[in-house]
Amino acid sequence: MKQIYTFFAVMMMAMAIPNKANAYDFSAVSPSGHTLYYNIVGNVVHVVPQNSSYPYNTVNLVGNLIIPDSVTNDGTTYMVAQIGNYAFYGVCSGLTSVSIPTTVSYIGEYAFRACGITSLVIPDGVITIANNAFSDCASLETVSIGESVETIYPAFTGCQWLTTLNFNAVNCSNMYFYAMPSFYDNINLTTLNIGENVQFLPSYAFYGCTNLEEIHSSATTAPFISTTSFSEVSSTIPVYIPCEGRMSYFARWCFFSNLITEGGFSLSVNTTDSTMGNAVVLSHPTCQSPIGIIYADPTPATRFLSWSDGDSNNPRTLTLTSDTSLSASFTIAVPDTVLVHDTITITDTLWLTQYDTVWLYDTVTIHDTIYIHDEGIEDVDILNARIFQRDGRIVVESGDGGPLGGVRVFDVTGRMLTHSSVSPQGAASSPNLGEQFGWRATFDVPTSGTYIVKIGDHPAKKIMVIR
Repeated sequence: MKQIYTFFAVMMMAMAIPNKANAYDFSAVSPSGHTLYYNIVGNVVHVVPQNSSYPYNTVNLVGNLIIPDSVTNDGTTYMVAQIGNYAFYGVCSGLTSVSIPTTVSYIGEYAFRACGITSLVIPDGVITIANNAFSDCASLETVSIGESVETIYPAFTGCQWLTTLNFNAVNCSNMYFYAMPSFYDNINLTTLNIGENVQFLPSYAFYGCTNLEEIHSSATTAPFISTTSFSEVSSTIPVYIPCEGRMSYFARWCFFSNLITEGGFSLSVNTTDSTMGNAVVLSHPTCQSPIGIIYADPTPATRFLSWSDGDSNNPRTLTLTSDTSLSASFTIAVPDTVLVHDTITITDTLWLTQYDTVWLYDTVTIHDTIYIHDEGIEDVDILNARIFQRDGRIVVESGDGGPLGGVRVFDVTGRMLTHSSVSPQGAASSPNLGEQFGWRATFDVPTSGTYIVKIGDHPAKKIMVIR
């Protein structure tokens, strides 16, 4: 009887204990429509899982999650200060993005394990990213670390497709935990971008990132690093550094043999309509020179009009005094030959090259302007030279009979196709020269298209060749 009583008492006690005790003080709906759970800690709250033991959560979350910076319960408003351990464990594979407020200082262990996010921003305000906080996020490709972060435990283990890391932590002091560097097993991490205010990188910061292909640092003074900060990273990968910090990087980052200084000003181009042509930077500014060269390449059916600042030079040489971005605009080109068998009324601008032919069999009424221009022919005033096409080849000739000097022909990507070297006495040498007589050089090109011609050290000119 005593044994039966004891068994019955144990069973009653077991029934009285819930299997999954709640881990939260209250719940509330977030701005993104998701129900989140909170614990009150003094005058702040922590985001916590639904249950205190496995399974920690039972309701799957989908879409874009916004975690608020504050939440109100029973008339009291609390600041959201932490994301606790296991907060979203097991129910976030359907999330596509997560917005973390700047009020959060701690992101707990396994908080976002196996989430479906593709990019992540750790905002300023976060100080600690705990062990496995974002482990096994299989779709995660880009992570940005905020300036305030001081400790990063191995939070991204199993994120096998993480390729780009934007590291902005100013004074991060620890990126190592129980013999595991923070980014050790991120085998696809290829690009590391270091922010302008970063002062040092701790020991083992990027230990074992063997597939890193390039590093870009915006810090004008080289951050301090230890002998293990880049252990197992190839010393020959390109490391792009600011012009101003050249000496400090050569002193502090001497481990790397391929330090590349980048110009103080950036130069970029695009087009107003990519179906009508492309725009490329032929020459970027460097630390030694603020000069850049840009080129607009129209399609065979279009013609370049101007850059967004009104300048119509093409190719165009700029001396940069600030970061510059320009757009190229194009217009529809007129066919080489216009046959008019009846009355034609021109109500807009008609552009013709000097080689175009207009056959008029009746009446032309002009309400605007016909422009005859010399697209395809460029005058290099300093040499009195002409560049033009003939029979599908490029011809360069000197109008005053003087020497041309070295002439080089490039495609629009900047690749040199052929060249000539002409001495003052007129002797010429070129492996690909079509013909040479007097002070005229003829160059064969492979196909129809736009080419760049450069005479000596003078500005490059463009020529359209039709074969």
